[in-house]
Amino acid sequence: MRKAWSERVKGAVRPTLMRAVRPRDERYHCPICDYHGPFKTKRMDRLPGERGRQQAVIRRHSKCPRCASVERHRLQWLALNDFLPGFRPAGKSLLHVAPEPCLQPRLREAFGVYHTMDLLREDVDFNEDVQRMSFADASYDAVFVSRVLAIPPDFAASLREIRRVLRPGGVAIISEYLDRERTEPDDDPASEAARLFGTDVVDDWRRAFDRVELRLSDEFPGEHQLVNLLERDRTPVDDVPALVRAPNLGVKELLAFCYVEGARPSASS
Repeated sequence: MRKAWSERVKGAVRPTLMRAVRPRDERYHCPICDYHGPFKTKRMDRLPGERGRQQAVIRRHSKCPRCASVERHRLQWLALNDFLPGFRPAGKSLLHVAPEPCLQPRLREAFGVYHTMDLLREDVDFNEDVQRMSFADASYDAVFVSRVLAIPPDFAASLREIRRVLRPGGVAIISEYLDRERTEPDDDPASEAARLFGTDVVDDWRRAFDRVELRLSDEFPGEHQLVNLLERDRTPVDDVPALVRAPNLGVKELLAFCYVEGARPSASS
C-alpha cells in the first residue's frame, strides 16, 4: 500500500511536471481534483484474459497526475454527482468495499455513516470477506464496490451478501471492467481474479436486484476522459461488445446502480 504522505507529495509535484514535459499533449479536466492538463499514459503488459507473451498495450491519457484517478474513478464521481442529491445521503450509511483514496473524502463527507471494508488491507474499518460478511441484515443504505467482484471464487454468494446487508430502499453501486460478451474463468496463474467479466454480468445484477440503472462513459463530456483508450502497435483495441465499445477508441467504463425494493428513483431516471 502506498503511503498517503508520499502520494500527497507526488500529487503536488506531478501536475507541474506533466505540463512542462508534455506541453503539446491533449488537455483534460479531472472533475475530482479540478486539475487541467495532460493525463498520464499507462503501459500494460497485456489485456485482461490474454496469456503468454504479448506486445504491450498502451492505455492513453488514463491517470490524473494530481489525484491519481483513472477513467473509472472519474465516471464514478460524475455519476455520483447526479445520484446523490436524489438519494439524500446525509442521514444514511455507506459501506465502501476496497475503498479508492480519490473517492473516500467525498463519500465520507456525503454520508452520515461511512465505513470501509477489505479482506486484507489494514487501512479499513473492517476486514471482511464479501462472500461471507458478518454484518447484520439490512445494515447499510448503500454499498459501493469497484473492481472487487471478479476476485472472490463464489460470485453469486457475493451478490447475495451485498443485497442482504442493504436496507429496503438501498442501493449497491457496482463497477467492473467488461470487455467481452460472456463471463469466463480467469485461469492465468499470475492473476488474483477468479473470472473475467462479460457484459452478461448485467443480467446477473438484474436477477439479484429489483432495478438496475447503467451509466456509461459517453453520457458525460469527453473533456474528463472516461474511456479506456487502448492501443497495441498504435492501433486502437476496441473489439468488444456494443454496450461498452467506443468505436476506434477503446472500451467505455460502466457503472451500475442496483436497487433493492423500495428505492426511490435516482436523479437520472
